[in-house]
Amino acid sequence: MFVNAIKNAKSAIFPIVVRKVENFQKSGKSQPKVGVAICGTGFFISEDGLFLTADHVIESIYKMKGHAIFCGVSQEKLLPKAQRISILFRDKTRDIALGKVENFQSSSLSLLDNNPLVGKSICTGGFAVPRIQSSIKNGGYSLNFKTAPKHWHPSTVIGFEKKMNLSHGKKFDALILHEHGIKGLSGGPILTPEGFVAGIFSSAISRGALPPNSNLAHLYVVNNSAAVAINEINDFLKTYYERRKTA
Repeated sequence: MFVNAIKNAKSAIFPIVVRKVENFQKSGKSQPKVGVAICGTGFFISEDGLFLTADHVIESIYKMKGHAIFCGVSQEKLLPKAQRISILFRDKTRDIALGKVENFQSSSLSLLDNNPLVGKSICTGGFAVPRIQSSIKNGGYSLNFKTAPKHWHPSTVIGFEKKMNLSHGKKFDALILHEHGIKGLSGGPILTPEGFVAGIFSSAISRGALPPNSNLAHLYVVNNSAAVAINEINDFLKTYYERRKTA
């Protein structure tokens, strides 16, 4: 069902990597230690390097006092030198961030105009369970993408919730997905079988099937995921372009 969608999307999604340089003492001398780690997933929406991701992915990089970098879209297509990512527009409440990789010609994904119906088959793309090595080479980085393979997770839209409240102040129209997401998928695209983006993966969610005061509430927990719905994404981009016109 998703063979063609994945084929077209595999060169348009990429790991968002944080690069952080710290100094440490060795033999009485200060030496730089360069650490890198995948924080989430991004996907290109234009051939000149514009991309979308989840805002909390970018926020986590800022909290680490690191820099977001682009290293390539796969093990076979690593760049000779990592490129710094520019963040152009953010909406913390909606959990959406827009960025750009300069001087990079990319494959890109197209966005749906309207939200998919409940029951629609979808597929989440991203880099699951990321574990990235550290490097002590000056300005270099060491990426072991084999431990963070590109991951495709078919699922189904099982609900739509307007202005869903999530942790850390997030509140947006959400697609509820049958799957229970795993670390690293944050910011990845929610794809339809036709290859269009229907949302951005935000977070795994757990909800009780019984009232919280029930003695059995802890035994009946439903694990799903929430994605930022496409209507929120399209409105976010509309706001960005309107602000650019008036800037």
